[in-house]
Amino acid sequence: MDKKRFPNGKIDVVKQKKDLSGADLTRGWREDLTDDARYGMNLPPEFLIGDDLRRVDLSGANMVGANLKGNTLKEANLEGANLEGANLEGAFLEETNLRGVNLKGANLKGADFSGADLSGADLRWVDLSGADLGGKYFSWAHLGGANLSGVNLSGKNLSKADLSRKNLSKADLKGADLSEADLRGADLSGAKLHRANLNGAKLTGVDLSGAKLHRADLSGADLRRADLSGAKLHRAILKGANLSEADLEGADLEGANLEGADLKEADLRRADLSGADLRRADLSGADLKGAIFTGAIFTGANLTGANLSWAILEGADLTEMNLSCARLFRANLKGAILIGANLKGAWLFGANTDGANFFRVTMPDGSYMNMR
Repeated sequence: MDKKRFPNGKIDVVKQKKDLSGADLTRGWREDLTDDARYGMNLPPEFLIGDDLRRVDLSGANMVGANLKGNTLKEANLEGANLEGANLEGAFLEETNLRGVNLKGANLKGADFSGADLSGADLRWVDLSGADLGGKYFSWAHLGGANLSGVNLSGKNLSKADLSRKNLSKADLKGADLSEADLRGADLSGAKLHRANLNGAKLTGVDLSGAKLHRADLSGADLRRADLSGAKLHRAILKGANLSEADLEGADLEGANLEGADLKEADLRRADLSGADLRRADLSGADLKGAIFTGAIFTGANLTGANLSWAILEGADLTEMNLSCARLFRANLKGAILIGANLKGAWLFGANTDGANFFRVTMPDGSYMNMR
């Protein structure tokens, strides 16, 4: 450090030039920093390791490549600061003002942003894996190329956010607002999305395998060719969603609302749809082998050409359902309600129809049955 500029290691001449290049800004001089650190500072990358900088004003500061690993910057003001390529791994940034800050390419792994304001922040190509982004504001943040695996975004407003092709695996998005967000091609495998709002979201080709979506709202969402294998969708709302060609093998859809959903050629093998609402849903060509539909409602649904071999449809409501050419090999239809259903060309070999209601049903050979 230049002793002429910083005698005794203290910052006593920066009020004019605002230049802290090479300064020693350890804990002992935090008060000096608070008084003198203002716009236009140039901070070298080798300082501020593990320091305590609560409530410091670093607004507009130039800290490109700075090492702030493990620092405490609680309630600090970093508005407009340049922290491109900085190391903030494990830093504490609770209630920090980060409006418009440049964090492009920074390491934010495991950092705590709870209560922080990240409005308009540049987070492109940032490593946010495991970070807590439970801040107050996140609007207009730029996240291109960011690694968001394991990040905490629970309760965040991410409506209309562009998160396409982002790595959000195992992210915590419980209660988050992702309505109309662009998540096409994103990796959300194992993510926590309980009660999240994904109404109208773009989810084409998204990886939601093993994700937890209990009571999530996916009304009208575009989930074409999405991977939802093993996903937990207990009582999720998928009304009017497009799930054509989606992979839902082994998914838990118990009590889910799939009214009017498009499930054409979807893979629902061994999925649990007990008590699900499938009224007017299109399941034509879907693979439903071994799926559980106990107590499900299928009124007006289309299952033309669907594979229901070994499926459990005990007590299911199949009123006016189109099951023409469907494969029901060894399916369990015990006590099922098939009033007005169309079974023309369907394969019922080995199916259990004990107690089923076949009133006004068109049978596989085209004959008409009125048996209750």
